[in-house]
Amino acid sequence: MPESTVGQFNPLHAAHAIESVQFSINFSKPISDESWTAVLSAAREFKDELPGEEAIQTFTPGLNLTIGAQPGGIVRKRVSADGTPEEEFVVTKTFLMYRTSRYTRWSACWAQAKKLMDRTLASISGGIELSAISLNVVDKFIWTGDAFGGETLARLIQRNSDYVSPHVFKRENFWHSHTGAFVKQDAYTRRLENVNLDHIEEDRAGDRRRTIAITVVLSDQFQQVGYEPFTDRVNGTSGVIDGHIQQLHVQNKQILANIISNDFATRIALNSATTT
Repeated sequence: MPESTVGQFNPLHAAHAIESVQFSINFSKPISDESWTAVLSAAREFKDELPGEEAIQTFTPGLNLTIGAQPGGIVRKRVSADGTPEEEFVVTKTFLMYRTSRYTRWSACWAQAKKLMDRTLASISGGIELSAISLNVVDKFIWTGDAFGGETLARLIQRNSDYVSPHVFKRENFWHSHTGAFVKQDAYTRRLENVNLDHIEEDRAGDRRRTIAITVVLSDQFQQVGYEPFTDRVNGTSGVIDGHIQQLHVQNKQILANIISNDFATRIALNSATTT
């Protein structure tokens, strides 16, 4: 019998569904002690636009933003009136990371991350070798209505998507779907493609809502077994880093288009030639 569910999905924002975007670059070796003081000074130059600062001893950006042991560093950030981080720039001896929940357009988002990373990288004497360049994007869709099953879910998620476990269309409550692969890009680069979907219930200031979150983590990894060593040293994002980030952006859009229905892809202008 067909479902008689009453309700509707909506993207998180009127023009797009992006909850957060994160860029990170990892180094093959820690920043030298000789450069570390200059790096910290460079990061603190952004105090006017990112006024908050926290010292950190353990932090690493990984899949789903997990935390692990790392050398010390700092977080520069801007928070909203309720204390929620809107922008964060994390600097450690082994990686740089920029994350924002204030996404408007791709060009503006990457320009901000690029500015922060360029100034910091320029302070590293002699440049530095890379081990990974990563992009993490979370798109979220809000459900308003009754509990729903597979027929209703198919309004938003394609049944034949390459990135969604088929079991989710048989679930009548909350679920998680995960898939991933390592894909050779060239003689130097192995790309991790990691896609997670979560149907959960959120509590926002006492207001509960059901959401579908789509998290795509794409990471171009270097210095991998079976690959040629990548020995270029960088002191800015132009060239190598920018090229990889733009490729990851294109693939992120392709993956999302493979997951959500054509109706919702059109609604958030995913396939529009003007979407940047």
